[in-house]
Amino acid sequence: KDCLTLTVRVSATGEKVPLAIVGKAKRPQCWDLCNDKPPIPNTNRANAWFDKGTKWWRLDVFVPWYRVRYGELQCVLILDNCPAHDDASAGLPTNIHVH
Repeated sequence: KDCLTLTVRVSATGEKVPLAIVGKAKRPQCWDLCNDKPPIPNTNRANAWFDKGTKWWRLDVFVPWYRVRYGELQCVLILDNCPAHDDASAGLPTNIHVH
């Protein structure tokens, strides 16, 4: 069974935040077409869901993107009450606030 979860996020002003995907395979065959260099950030999980183990998006994708675009300006990252968002502010810089 093929499974893939794609997260699409935008800022309040409509700016596109980098995409991220979670799939089942550690190395999907489709990456063969990309010379083994995935075109977007990705990881794998047994059920292909974003869960507590997928905090990498905030730390490895969102924070670098935000710093390049806005530097040290204050930011509010709004998340829903999904269990995957427990301790969502762990490891984030002090200028990024989670609500």
